[in-house]
Amino acid sequence: MNTHIKDIAFLDYIARQCPQADYVFKGDDDILLVPDNILTMIGQMESQNMSSIGCVKGPGEEPVRDLKNKYFVPEEIYNGKTYSVYFSGAAYLTTGSLANQMAEQIRTIPIIPLDDCFIGSIMKHLQKEKYL
Repeated sequence: MNTHIKDIAFLDYIARQCPQADYVFKGDDDILLVPDNILTMIGQMESQNMSSIGCVKGPGEEPVRDLKNKYFVPEEIYNGKTYSVYFSGAAYLTTGSLANQMAEQIRTIPIIPLDDCFIGSIMKHLQKEKYL
C-alpha cells in the first residue's frame, strides 16, 4: 500500500504551483464537492481560528498487525502502539499556510504507508494536532 505517495505529490504540487492559495482542499476521487459546504467550512475555520477542518480519527487508533488485512502495517515500518490523531479518509480543508508548512516537512517525517496516518504524523510534527 503506497497511498502516502499521493499526499507527497499533492503537497509538492501545492508548494510549487500555488503557494499563495488561501485554502487547500484535499478530497478523494469519489467525493462530491459542494461549494456552499466549503464556504461554510471556511467560515467555521475563520470564526474558530482553525488551520484545518475535517473528519477526525483518534487518538488511540492502533495499527493493524494482521497480515491478511489491507491496512496491515508491519512494526518495522511503524512501531508505535497508536497513530497520531488524523483526518479520516474522504476529505479535509487546510489553510494555504498550513499546506505549505506540511510540504516543507513531508520528506523529513518517517513514511507511514497509510496516507491518512502519514498526514497525521506530519500534523503532529508541526504541533497542529490541536486543530484536528
